[in-house]
Amino acid sequence: RTPRVSGWTQARRAAKREARAIVRVTITTARRDALIAERARSGVGQSELLKTAQDVPTGLRAGLISAWINGYAQSARKDYYDWVLAQWRDLPNA
Repeated sequence: RTPRVSGWTQARRAAKREARAIVRVTITTARRDALIAERARSGVGQSELLKTAQDVPTGLRAGLISAWINGYAQSARKDYYDWVLAQWRDLPNA
């Protein structure tokens, strides 16, 4: 007979699998400069960007983007970084 695994344990195992699948990128000077340039070009700050977007990734917050730009974060989830940069690039010039 197989022992029963609680729902909590199953959820914990799923979260660990997901955490292992997350790819991170280093916030290099070039990556930081790209974010700063797109923010300046579009005239749209990170809070407004997130407020107006339709498909914001779960867990992505304006403070996190600020940390990338201000040099407080050394790395970022690749999917978050790519999404933010793509959203800013899709915006028209200010």
